[in-house]
Amino acid sequence: MQLTFCDVSLVQELNFLFAVMCINLVVQLIVNSMYEVIFRVFYLFSALINTDPAEAQQFPMEYLEKVKAVHSVGGYGSQG
Repeated sequence: MQLTFCDVSLVQELNFLFAVMCINLVVQLIVNSMYEVIFRVFYLFSALINTDPAEAQQFPMEYLEKVKAVHSVGGYGSQG
């Protein structure tokens, strides 16, 4: 089977479109990864600088006592 000029042109165009689609996919992956990293850094930074006591989570005293005991004497597999 012999390819005509039209067939060769079509194959070249399909190869070009495939290459463009691959490049587009790589660019989207890079941009999405950068967006996630920037979002996570912003979220962590904003959590660090949030010093408003009204927005702080309030824990029950018995929970805080359990945490204090685990930190000082150990528990749950730790040595304290």
